Amino acid sequence: RIRWQDGEEDNPDLEVDSLLELSARYLMQLPLLSHYRSKSLELIDFSNRYFYDGKLTLLPDAGNINPAEPPVAYHKVDGIWENNTNKIEADAIVSLVLGMVKSNPEKEIGIVCFNAPQQMLILDLLDEAFSKQQIAMPGSLIVKNIENVQGDEKDIIVFSIGYAPDLKGKMHFHFGSLSMAGGENRLNVAITRAREKVMVVTSIFPEQLQVDETKNDGPKLLKKYLQYIQETANGHFKPFIGGQNNTKANWYLKDIIGAWGIEKFPDKQFMKDVLPFADVSAHMENDKVGLILTDDELYRQNPSVKDLHASMMALFEQKKWRALRAYSRNYWQDHEKFFNEVAKFVASWQQLFPVVQCRGPVANQCLVGKPFRFPLELLPGPFKKGRVGIQVDGRKRH
Repeated sequence: RIRWQDGEEDNPDLEVDSLLELSARYLMQLPLLSHYRSKSLELIDFSNRYFYDGKLTLLPDAGNINPAEPPVAYHKVDGIWENNTNKIEADAIVSLVLGMVKSNPEKEIGIVCFNAPQQMLILDLLDEAFSKQQIAMPGSLIVKNIENVQGDEKDIIVFSIGYAPDLKGKMHFHFGSLSMAGGENRLNVAITRAREKVMVVTSIFPEQLQVDETKNDGPKLLKKYLQYIQETANGHFKPFIGGQNNTKANWYLKDIIGAWGIEKFPDKQFMKDVLPFADVSAHMENDKVGLILTDDELYRQNPSVKDLHASMMALFEQKKWRALRAYSRNYWQDHEKFFNEVAKFVASWQQLFPVVQCRGPVANQCLVGKPFRFPLELLPGPFKKGRVGIQVDGRKRH
């Protein structure tokens, strides 16, 4: 630096605030295009919508596409803001973590705070609680703030929002680095650390967060994130589908397959553009989903041949998805052969999870919601150990 100061000519490189900004002046910038850490769409959908314009390639685990309960939770407590900390909220988090460590000791847990005093308070309370319970604190457990959580990933991430009324009932909002230019990137890093679940512990509802007068996007996006978690926890989740072509043309292959599937398989749901990684999804009676990938928009938007035909297909298999790649040229060359291939795919997927009609004495034993041993001799054809969809007098159960 002294050498540059001795010179007569100013160097703009000395004015940058970070090495990242400096490298951006000389190196090519490549945006993040894929995310495979999170096992559920709900964990990454917010970032995909607000930070990546819907351009992320997402592929959750097939078993997590229709979860019995949402992979996010919104825990509201009646906390009090005092000395830049919220002890009631911290106590609630310690209680949650203790319960999870006892019930699922194999799960890795991370706690993320929005200021350093709350981080220190939770660390002290955790030490005290684990010592009192005479339980060893897991080595994988971390307590960090949004300044230093970059690079970490855990099965479960617990957020301590912190903000709450003070002893006089007055609300104070000091967003710190989150309110600085680029502060929203710290939020994005924090909310994408979870593999399996996100739990938000907060003393306020989203509408109580006053962000209208903030200059930068960080606080505004925090409010939207809290709204998103609350809505998703209540079962109101719909994946964001970005980059859709709004043309009315009906010659897209996904439209042709969707219309054919509804007519050919009326007992199944052929839906287009409901998942961000597939053109058409065939929803079976057993809550399983088969994917049909065409050469429409998703195909054209991906510049990598290797990704389309090798990497993605390997990932589908790794994540337990059943997927069929369908091409327009095959459809135009031979309609009948094309649809036969699609029908074979749907039939093979259905046979893995057969639906059996139960009537008579057997049906009387099939009480919905009750344990039931199904006589395997009634199953059609060879059957491997697993789940079977059973229709009992018109009602479905597994």
